Amino acid sequence: RASPPPPSVCLITQASSHTSLCCTDVSPLADGLVCGRADGALQFCRFSQSAATQSRFAASGVDLESRCRVVPGHSGPVYSVALSRNLQHVLSGSQDGSVRLWSWHQAAVLATYHNHGYPVWHVCLASHQSHFLSCCHDGGLRLFDTQRLSPLRLMAGHLADVTAATFHASDAYALSASQDGTLRLW
Repeated sequence: RASPPPPSVCLITQASSHTSLCCTDVSPLADGLVCGRADGALQFCRFSQSAATQSRFAASGVDLESRCRVVPGHSGPVYSVALSRNLQHVLSGSQDGSVRLWSWHQAAVLATYHNHGYPVWHVCLASHQSHFLSCCHDGGLRLFDTQRLSPLRLMAGHLADVTAATFHASDAYALSASQDGTLRLW
């Protein structure tokens, strides 16, 4: 009898009995994920893609808890995480007004960006991974270079919290969304 075809969708269930999970991002190959937690910690989980695929057909599933590492980082809830496409870095944005750049492999903070003063609702990495956007409570969208601790640009124009942003595929443009009901292309 032929083996069943691999799934076209892989469902990963991550539960935490210790604290609430606020956000997550999954690696492009579905072999790892990072979660932002309400206690300010990040949870780094690594597993093989084949184990996740095989768990679909097994009664027990993949034991993610044993494959996860919880690392404290922020002093408030983590509202957004972004995993780089090359699996080198993770960005996290928090209620404490900071953005942190992490090493994915070491689960350690590489840099902290304190230029917000208000909660950071969302972070987004450019495809080349040397720039990122942060969305803030003050209505500003900030563009950073990962090598500099201060923003390259502060883009103002929204009248309320900026809650989401993304780079265009060329990384030459950014699109932001705000609670004021507007989208802005920068």
